[in-house]
Amino acid sequence: MATTLPRARSIATAARFDDGTGTRARIGLIALAGDATVEQDFRSLGLGADIGLYVSRVPSLAVTVENLLMTAKGLGGATALLLPDQRLDVVAYACTSGAVIAGDDNVATAIRAVRPGIPVTTPIGAALVGLARLGARRVAMLTPYVEEINAPVVRHMAAKGVDVVDIATFDLLAEDDMARVTQDAIVEAVAGLDHARADAVFVSCTALRAMGAIERLEARLGKPVLSSNLALYWHALRLAGIDLAIPGFGRLMRTGLA
Repeated sequence: MATTLPRARSIATAARFDDGTGTRARIGLIALAGDATVEQDFRSLGLGADIGLYVSRVPSLAVTVENLLMTAKGLGGATALLLPDQRLDVVAYACTSGAVIAGDDNVATAIRAVRPGIPVTTPIGAALVGLARLGARRVAMLTPYVEEINAPVVRHMAAKGVDVVDIATFDLLAEDDMARVTQDAIVEAVAGLDHARADAVFVSCTALRAMGAIERLEARLGKPVLSSNLALYWHALRLAGIDLAIPGFGRLMRTGLA
């Protein structure tokens, strides 16, 4: 016997609308296709439902200069997919080495071509702002990169007034390998850096799972420790107007933007 399906009654006239935001801040995140870490790090901050994270991705391959330049070409398309025609407060490009190789200004230009006037941050730009806020001019740095990438990162920091006094690397090319480095390995590598001449430590790369170890590293070393994701989220929140001190993630997350 045929089943008669009920027809929906229209209640369009009873619908109620608000501005559709429902959050204090909306952060657009452009992540690399193979980065399995950056979103999880944001959620680990425990900010609650009133801080929205909206993610788009760009294609990514092995971390080489050529591939990072190719990845940056996808920024406009990725930005266009972030809540089109809706409110965003800031866009964060989650690639430290990519922002160095493509150029921070070029990254911002590509994003603002789609979202005119929006605040833009990158891990390297955020780290430099954070280091300045903490009064750090000399850093010891840990990276996962090959020397083709390490050298431009060091030069970029020097050009911005931050001297890298010691650097160690896991010497990796594949992004998924970077995301598989254990937190214990990161802690051991940071402990092996020359800290005596450094004001702070910077762990570069959004794929490295360093953020959860920041607090214990600072307690061990007695100085600020920043990771790419820590700096990126700190700066994105501040640019979005959230000046919230978040315990458990080191000194920077307890520091205002000004």
